[in-house]
Amino acid sequence: MNSIAFRTVFGGPHAEVVEATRRITRQLSDVTLTYNLDIFLYLAGDISSTEKTTGLHAPRVSLAKQTMTAQIHIRHDDLQSAGDLKEFLEETIYQALHEMITRIATKDASVDAGAETAKIDAVRNRALSA
Repeated sequence: MNSIAFRTVFGGPHAEVVEATRRITRQLSDVTLTYNLDIFLYLAGDISSTEKTTGLHAPRVSLAKQTMTAQIHIRHDDLQSAGDLKEFLEETIYQALHEMITRIATKDASVDAGAETAKIDAVRNRALSA
């Protein structure tokens, strides 16, 4: 059974960011995918920052291990300027997951990108309707 695993680093003590991020990662923890997704999620803050743009970085696919590793960076400026923090975090994380699945399907023709993204979208849709 393959899953999504997040290793998350918060660059500042912002309770709203921590709560929203943990909610998203908890919701995604039960999704079963063809490949394992091992994600380093970095949310910059007052204590530490990132020079990288917000989004997906360093994606690597291992066909033999059926695993993809990647980093999702979120800049502090982007967090601060987000009108709706929860919506911004969801959009950023889910977009990165879609990009990861597309990259996997490009390398492994047996992966149905549409079916895989539908699993992730179903989680998001359930969360939005709750």
